[in-house]
Amino acid sequence: KLNIAYGMIGASTDGGMSWFLPRYAGFSAATELLYTQPVLRAARAQELSLVHRVSEPGELNACAEQLAEQIAGSASHTVRAAKSMLAARYVVELEEHMHAEHEFFARGVLTEDFRNAVHSMKRGEIPSFD
Repeated sequence: KLNIAYGMIGASTDGGMSWFLPRYAGFSAATELLYTQPVLRAARAQELSLVHRVSEPGELNACAEQLAEQIAGSASHTVRAAKSMLAARYVVELEEHMHAEHEFFARGVLTEDFRNAVHSMKRGEIPSFD
């Protein structure tokens, strides 16, 4: 459950909720959530893109481990670049973001992971990363 609770005691949101929520759930959903202060169940939180995955309580660790393995199996430059670009998405304008994205791409094609992946694909193999 996710409880947007401060409205229930006559206070406003804190911790950046009114800034983050429209960016993740959209303006319309954020408006509804901040005005009505509901307790969100997992399925509704997923519908609003507030959570990526929902699992049964007993399956949480297995689901988390599977996701961690998927991420760990990616090229490290790819994950670092994505993390940095996603973190900057609301801080910079599009032109600056595109420039930074280009810089990350240019650095990425110089990595050993990239060279190995291209060679694997030329041989008809699926690239793997250590």
